[in-house]
Amino acid sequence: VIELESSTPKKFSKHVLVQRLQVPSGEGSPTIHQSLAFANNAQAGAFVSELLAYARAKRDEPGSVSGGLFLRPPPSSVEGREDREVSLIDESVYSRNRCFRLLFQSKFGKNVALGLDDSE
Repeated sequence: VIELESSTPKKFSKHVLVQRLQVPSGEGSPTIHQSLAFANNAQAGAFVSELLAYARAKRDEPGSVSGGLFLRPPPSSVEGREDREVSLIDESVYSRNRCFRLLFQSKFGKNVALGLDDSE
């Protein structure tokens, strides 16, 4: 797991890269390390969507850590805006025509580069 950070005082931004998923190969069998790559951002988005659906379903169960993926934003001053729980994972980045930022690069017009998270 590689964690990248580009947070500012106004916005939290962390990118998590996972090299492999561990897939159980069957009862009594050792775990197989299976590399996983997505053909496109739509496939990655479908995976993240399923992961969040699972976390939402499990978050209220005793002993579940899934609740840590969700937060309630500060009250809005915008009338009619719903103040509901939101996920820490931004699903919109998997929509069409999105670019993935590379390590040590910044967004156009911004001065915050994506760097390794050395907080641990």
